[in-house]
Amino acid sequence: MVIGTGVEAYSATAAASINQLAQNTQAQGSYDAQTTEARASRESGMLRNQAAFITGRAQALSSAQSTAGAATAAARGAVSQAYTMFGSSSHGIAGYNEQMAQISTHRSIRDNNLTSSRQASETNTDSQVGRKQEWSRAFGNIPLVGGPIDLIREGVVGTVSEASGGKYGVMPLMLHQRGYDAARIEYTSGVNANASQSFTEAQKVERLTGDRMAVISTQQGRETAGSAYAAANTSIAGHQAALGIGNQAVQIDFSGRMNSANILHNTAVKSAKLQALSAMISRVGTKLAQDIEKGLEMRY
Repeated sequence: MVIGTGVEAYSATAAASINQLAQNTQAQGSYDAQTTEARASRESGMLRNQAAFITGRAQALSSAQSTAGAATAAARGAVSQAYTMFGSSSHGIAGYNEQMAQISTHRSIRDNNLTSSRQASETNTDSQVGRKQEWSRAFGNIPLVGGPIDLIREGVVGTVSEASGGKYGVMPLMLHQRGYDAARIEYTSGVNANASQSFTEAQKVERLTGDRMAVISTQQGRETAGSAYAAANTSIAGHQAALGIGNQAVQIDFSGRMNSANILHNTAVKSAKLQALSAMISRVGTKLAQDIEKGLEMRY
């Protein structure tokens, strides 16, 4: 009976040892699985942080690039518009205002010349009228009387007027009117011609300025759009890089969890085998002890 008890005790001890080994194996497997998953989570988290940093940096660079590009385009446009409107001394460019001022100044000069010419014509007319009045008074002082004599005077005056082109024979008032009318007509015609010329020149400057301003606006828009597209490309490149890193993080996280699951699975299988072995040893030991006791009882 002592032998059976010893065998049963030995088998129980061995079974307990194997069962403890199974528990230790399962605990170690759980620890290994958790540490594996933790390392993968740490590595994937660091990659996600790196991806977030790349995305944020790309967005910041994109915003700065777009803003700086738009500001640069606006500054260039403003400079070009300033040159167009006001000109440039260092570049020797005459602006819109200067050209319009030149047109106005040239018109004023031409108008002043016409005014001076009109005044000269009127002064010359006044001089001719004065001479006519002196000639008429001298001719009228001839001591002839009677109707026929007056007719003779008028005939002489008409003949002289025709021969002199109207300078001496006509009456002073008519001569004055003719001279002033001619000066006025010439002045009006010249002023109208100056106005038409000034309008044509101003129209040319206006159209050229409009074309120039349109080119400036178009160029500014093109540069602003280019900056926006470049900023978008920068942002897209950053997001693509972050996407690649994020995919790596996902892959690492997935691999870590799969490895953890495999460790837990393998440990569970090994622990289950050990537990089964422990149970089998325990049952075999008990059975063996019982058989030994029965054999001894039958013998004695």
